[in-house]
Amino acid sequence: MLANVILSAAQKIIGFIIFLFLPGFALTYALFLDEFNIVERIFMAVPFSFAVSSLSIFYLYYFFGIGITALNSIATVISLTTVFVFIAIARKILKRRKTQKGRKNRSTK
Repeated sequence: MLANVILSAAQKIIGFIIFLFLPGFALTYALFLDEFNIVERIFMAVPFSFAVSSLSIFYLYYFFGIGITALNSIATVISLTTVFVFIAIARKILKRRKTQKGRKNRSTK
């Protein structure tokens, strides 16, 4: 009985993190690289995640006829989160290269 309660609570917490936090948090890093601090990112993560998760699952169903199941929903959200993380990493690398080039140009003048 207690194990079921703990398992149910753990599923709800993990589901909240996967569906209503991670996609939006990764999206804020992809869109706004250095513009916000961590507290602002956390508060923006939930609405962004809600929009990204629900709209992506809806569009997959509406345009491609992919059924709305738990597995499809999880795969969609994790895929989008991964894409957002890669975009954020790429932007950070490009920004770092740009600042290094700027330093080299200033030092040669």
